[in-house]
Amino acid sequence: MIFENIPGFNELSEPAKKKFISTCIAHQNSLGKEEKADWKPVKVIEAKHHLEVYFKNGEFLHYYPDRTWG
Repeated sequence: MIFENIPGFNELSEPAKKKFISTCIAHQNSLGKEEKADWKPVKVIEAKHHLEVYFKNGEFLHYYPDRTWG
């Protein structure tokens, strides 16, 4: 996955970029092979206490500073 191609990634602060990458990798690794394509990030926004991540399947999750999501 090329993170720089995800809309919003280049606007993230450097710490947020690092947390997004590590959380995204953990999230993707938790998915089954068939699920990964639907859970491909299509947009990310930095909020005060989390990242808002939007996915190809129309869902969105918050990625939290402790590298969890929900």
